[in-house]
Amino acid sequence: MDAEELALAFIAGGGSERPANWEDYFSFYSNLKVIFYETLSANMENVDIALLTEIDAAYNTTADPDPEVKQRWLPIGLTIQY
Repeated sequence: MDAEELALAFIAGGGSERPANWEDYFSFYSNLKVIFYETLSANMENVDIALLTEIDAAYNTTADPDPEVKQRWLPIGLTIQY
């Protein structure tokens, strides 16, 4: 599964479940992670605190040292007051 599909699968789960292949994320290099978070950003009408909580629990995104991830994750979180 590619990064965009994974993000959309998380959105489809509504924050209540992880996609079957959620662990694919751990094989993503930085640019694929950027696509994952850009997809979330492009679908902000479907992003809520429950969804971000589930993603953060799965990937510990808030503590990710990758500046490319932080540059996308933090504005998403701030937008919905996560």
